[in-house]
Amino acid sequence: APACSWHDFAVEIFRQAGQMGLLERLPRVDAISTSDYPTPARRPAWSVLSCSRLEADHGIGQPDWREGLRRVLEELAG
Repeated sequence: APACSWHDFAVEIFRQAGQMGLLERLPRVDAISTSDYPTPARRPAWSVLSCSRLEADHGIGQPDWREGLRRVLEELAG
């Protein structure tokens, strides 16, 4: 949580890495559509894993992926 696109994910990786001093400069990340990156497998334009039943049935909420990313980058930096 929250939902994000692959573009959002890449932008956040570089943003956090830049804040941590892991990059000398931030690259530009251009968003592309699924049709701009053809693969043999057909893919939906947007699909998000829903964990709403897990939370409703068991009270287990999704952690914020940005925090997990921060921990991974800290480990890679350390």
